[in-house]
Amino acid sequence: MMVVSEMGARLSPRIAAERIARARSAYFAMVTELDDYLGTIMAELDRGGLWENTVVVYTSDHGEM
Repeated sequence: MMVVSEMGARLSPRIAAERIARARSAYFAMVTELDDYLGTIMAELDRGGLWENTVVVYTSDHGEM
């Protein structure tokens, strides 16, 4: 039997919903932390007058969400 989350993702019935919720919460917390750090870097570039001549490239190689 396949279980489907409220977001439409197929879930293994062997993984407890609470464990999935904790993992998802941790993932979004890490994304938020990274966003905060990138915001700090960009603000410093702007403050130093370097923003107009700077290219910021962010890449990621995983898409498990």
